[in-house]
Amino acid sequence: VHRKPVPRIGGLAVYVSVVCVVLPGLFLLGATGDVSGSTQAKVRVLILAATIIFLLGLADDIRALRARLKLFVQLAAATLVYGGGIRIGSIAVAQWSPIDLQWFAWPITALWIVGITNAVNLSDGVDGLTTVVSMIACGVIMLLAFQSDQALIGMLMLAMLGALTGFLWFNFHPARIFLGDSGSLFLGFVISTASILCFMKAHAFVALALPAVALGIP
Repeated sequence: VHRKPVPRIGGLAVYVSVVCVVLPGLFLLGATGDVSGSTQAKVRVLILAATIIFLLGLADDIRALRARLKLFVQLAAATLVYGGGIRIGSIAVAQWSPIDLQWFAWPITALWIVGITNAVNLSDGVDGLTTVVSMIACGVIMLLAFQSDQALIGMLMLAMLGALTGFLWFNFHPARIFLGDSGSLFLGFVISTASILCFMKAHAFVALALPAVALGIP
């Protein structure tokens, strides 16, 4: 629908902006003892897997990749974070007793991560849509994270929110650049994985439900 070519590698700016804030923050919070070693390890795995997804998207932006290959890498990244302890192991709704998912934990976790990753990816292409929707989702998770004393997850979401706010200036109508697969896949993966981390600490279904509602458009 655009009358002239629009660059679609904006995800590089978002990725670099987020990583340059989160990595020093991870070190500082770990040095002060404000964050447990377990949480630090999970966030490191998240960043590693998100980097793999970013590189996958970047390669797809430069040279179109087959859908099967992209799905395989996404499942591999989801398995990586699952192995790192980021998983939907049980679900508690209201005052009911938690439901232990047992061996269903992996497929549900993978479906959640891969599903949201691709939902956000497919919404890119309309001026500002993916950026604004992702900003709302990041804001929701950030509030839930700080409310449940998860400073590291809150900082990650705040960095994402800041990077997207700066990017929106160039992505709003008429868009001068798009996120591309590198940005949209990265955003979807981080949002879906961070919501699981928030859910694991809060032990409330709302930690998954609210980001899902915020992502209602994609």
